[in-house]
Amino acid sequence: RVWAKLDAGTDPYFKWVCGTSLSLDRICTNIVQVAKVWPVHIQAMFLQKDGEAASSEELDAWGDRLQAMVRGGAQIESVQVYTVARKPADASLGPLTVEQLEGIADRARGCGLVAEIYP
Repeated sequence: RVWAKLDAGTDPYFKWVCGTSLSLDRICTNIVQVAKVWPVHIQAMFLQKDGEAASSEELDAWGDRLQAMVRGGAQIESVQVYTVARKPADASLGPLTVEQLEGIADRARGCGLVAEIYP
């Protein structure tokens, strides 16, 4: 099985949540290249910061990224949406609710993908 991470829809959010200098476009391109050869499972972690979840615009952009991958020929077997399971070292971060996770998973389902949540 091939697992890939896609925790963001926009570069600023991606850089914040993943702490990398790589571009989100590069990550998505790499996922598509692999997923054209081997089916992948996408894991997506979302959380809240200072009591706020990712914006609707961010989540829509994430869904758009998934849709673009599918249109680009990516074989995506499933999408796993989850949140932080333990109390983070940074007290400003926290978990999402089941309802919030379902809303994110629904964006993947809207792309015709199988999506599960892990609260």
